[in-house]
Amino acid sequence: MKKYILILLTSVVTLSSCSDWFDVTSGSEIREKDHYSTLAGFQQSLIGCYISMTDNALYGKELSWYAIEILGHQFNPVTSNSSNSREMQEYEKFNYDHTQIFSDIENIWAKAYSVIANANEALTNMEGQEYNTPRFSDRHNYGGMTRNRYICKKEENQNGKTI
Repeated sequence: MKKYILILLTSVVTLSSCSDWFDVTSGSEIREKDHYSTLAGFQQSLIGCYISMTDNALYGKELSWYAIEILGHQFNPVTSNSSNSREMQEYEKFNYDHTQIFSDIENIWAKAYSVIANANEALTNMEGQEYNTPRFSDRHNYGGMTRNRYICKKEENQNGKTI
């Protein structure tokens, strides 16, 4: 009988979970709910989105003065034997299957969707926060994000459907 009680007691102790004990955050991590609990957390996320847009794959190069301008035939690429010149000529011919062009376009979309995902995360997490009020949104128009979110919510409530 003692054997069965010992087995039962051992199984109860070993199989019971201690979820709080395993739920540890390292010093270099911030929990999402803690990060967006303050206005500063939201501002940091927004600034991170803007900084990410300066990447060479986005507005640091490709979407401001390089690929977008070549695709729009705004200037004629210099004809030489350099790899950069050949890449420009492939852009000008709209040869999207070229190895470097395909890679550049994939990188543009990957970086752009990363920025969009981060912005959507910030907008989602600011729902219900005390700093998300119409008055605050009108005074502090952070890139139009908070104000546009408020306008969409207002239209959604008036029409009774999601836009």
